[in-house]
Amino acid sequence: MTALRDRLAALLETCAQTPALRLDVATYTWGELRDAAHRLFHVADAASHSPARRIALATADPLLTAAALLGAILGQRTLILLHPRLTASELEAQVTAAAADLLVAERSLAASVPTCAVDCDVLLHGAAPEPARAPSGAPLLLLFTSGTTGRPKGAMLSLEALWAAAAASSERLETGPEDRWLACMPLAHIGGLSILLRALHDGLLVVAHPRFSAAAVAASLHSEAITRLSLVPTMLRDLLDAGATPPPSLRTLLLGGAAAPPDLVCRAVAAGWPVATTYGLTEAAAQVTTANTAQTASAPGACGLPLPGYRLRITDPAADGVGQIEVASPSLMAGYFNQPEATADRLRDGWLRTGDLGRLLPDGQLCVVARRSDLIVSGGENVYPAEIEAALRTLPEVADACVVARPSDRWGQEVAAMLVLRPDTSFTLEALRVALADRLATFKLPRALLLVHALPQTATSKVDRRAVADAFAAAPKQT
Repeated sequence: MTALRDRLAALLETCAQTPALRLDVATYTWGELRDAAHRLFHVADAASHSPARRIALATADPLLTAAALLGAILGQRTLILLHPRLTASELEAQVTAAAADLLVAERSLAASVPTCAVDCDVLLHGAAPEPARAPSGAPLLLLFTSGTTGRPKGAMLSLEALWAAAAASSERLETGPEDRWLACMPLAHIGGLSILLRALHDGLLVVAHPRFSAAAVAASLHSEAITRLSLVPTMLRDLLDAGATPPPSLRTLLLGGAAAPPDLVCRAVAAGWPVATTYGLTEAAAQVTTANTAQTASAPGACGLPLPGYRLRITDPAADGVGQIEVASPSLMAGYFNQPEATADRLRDGWLRTGDLGRLLPDGQLCVVARRSDLIVSGGENVYPAEIEAALRTLPEVADACVVARPSDRWGQEVAAMLVLRPDTSFTLEALRVALADRLATFKLPRALLLVHALPQTATSKVDRRAVADAFAAAPKQT
């Protein structure tokens, strides 16, 4: 890591006067972010009474996150990113699991390790001595996976892996210093944080929103002449529902983080949005495959070809070509922190077993069918929730849908659908089954229905499938 770290230190010196981050009306150069990083780590080391090698960060502040990232790079520290919306007990569990030396946050938090509250004034004023550099060899980032199939695991990502991911993304998307990337996803997760790394790689400007607001993003796209935008499907749906329009400057709307429903992609493309669907995961430092806008428009259910230097394969395919997605790339994690068995299960002979299910189109593009944890096996038949959700969204009464498995004594699992209906409409389970009877096989038809005002969401604005499944578990059985 030392050689690359020295290269990036020299790069920061070269582009010290280049605008890097815009927050509201304030714009910070790369030099100002570097100095903020020095101040942050000077304060952090004083709080821990020694150079803190493993620093946990819980914040929604883009300036603090950017400073912490640069400080970790320059000081060869490990940065443990924690989502600020976690409960106190969740934060404590992840701080403990990551063996953090220090917790840095915007506010004081009780924790089992020394804590340090940092505000904007600390980052922007005063002397900026370069902090001590820790011994090399530690991962740059430790990012917890969402934990949808069990307790969260801390994926360890090296600076080399993250830089390789930024370089591959830049080559595929053809980004450069003239770009302005609007970041409205949580920077505590790889989808948001990778924007900062791409910015450093390409010298582009990040226009950051601490949290997503459809109205604020819609306005900023035009006022800031944004050229690149990253969203998850829920955010895109909110933008479209709010009547947002793409600015002439926008070259790419990178859509990922969860399976993008084809109907949503088609709706966005028809409205003039330059959608580029992508598939990625924390363990591969974000993007793995990405379609260009033409590929997305012609095959809205696909998510593109592997990035340059990446390899992809489908193992144990069924008759329909669906099998487990495996990835080999220079961006793979080193493993899960303190979980050798989980690491050995996911990393084998240079390949990452993603746990996701997909198939390859004749032109090599990847179609993600389901997360393996989402797959429903009903009466021995494989049922893919995305297929049912797509069918449900074609019904005029349905605004949004989430399909999960519900335990069944007869079938092992059965299909359960949570729906958001459009205003002044109604639906019953029987009416739903009748409406879909000519589109879906009987074993794919929902056998349970819940109507809600909005689907539950995770901290990263994805549909919270675990919460949906829990809601069905708590609901009375339907027949």
